[in-house]
Formats: sequence, structure tokens, C-alpha cells
Amino acid sequence: MEKDYIQTVVENDYLRARKYIGICNEKRLDKILIYGTNALDFINSFASKKIESTSFKAGFTLLMYRKKLLDEVLIIKLSALRYLILGENLEKTLKILNKNKRKFPLITINLSTDKYTIFSFHGDKCIEYFNTID
Repeated sequence: MEKDYIQTVVENDYLRARKYIGICNEKRLDKILIYGTNALDFINSFASKKIESTSFKAGFTLLMYRKKLLDEVLIIKLSALRYLILGENLEKTLKILNKNKRKFPLITINLSTDKYTIFSFHGDKCIEYFNTID
């Protein structure tokens, strides 16, 4: 009886979130800011899926080092020279990035987990909601 009730509540919450709009705080994700004139080239030297500078806004890729997976990340283009990398455990990745930036002296890499807040929005009404924002 108790199990059926919990299942019903979970299903109703899921349907409500999908039908309308849900907002999730992604504070659990680590964030690395990479900026400078060669920031995109630096990121592409680790990315399994290369980023095109003109059309790219955000996307997922794998960061690789010596054919080993570092992390699956979301990369967000903040400007032409600034990119934010989000992942679940980027401490090891940050060490490897810093160690390999010698080839790219004009970039800066900062752990920015406490400087940026990221929210994700989901649900059928998201597009409608964001289209009404001026």
C-alpha cells in the first residue's frame, strides 16, 4: 500500500514537471572558466567532439587526455574568448589542464564553481515561458 502511494506521488510529480516547467539548481557541478585568445583551441585539444567557433553556443563533449577519459562535460560559450566547462568532478581535469597549458600561454584557467550559478529548465512549457520574456 505504502509503496503504491509513493509510486503514484512520484509519477504525479514527474507528470507535473514535464507538463509545465521545472527548475533545477545545478550547484553540484564543478565549473572551470577558460579564457584568452586561444581558449577554444586549447579546449579542442582535449575535446572528443571539436567545437566550431562561429555556430557554437553550448554542448556536451568528452574531455580526453592520452586516449583516456577525463570527464563528460558541458561547455558553454560565454563570449568569443570565454568558455565555461561544467562537470561532476573536475578537480583531476583541472590539474591536467593546468599542466598542459604551456603550449597556450595566452589563456587563463580558473576553478569557478563558486562564481557561477547554473540552472536547468525542463518541461513542455519551457519554450513558451522563455518566448514571453522580453
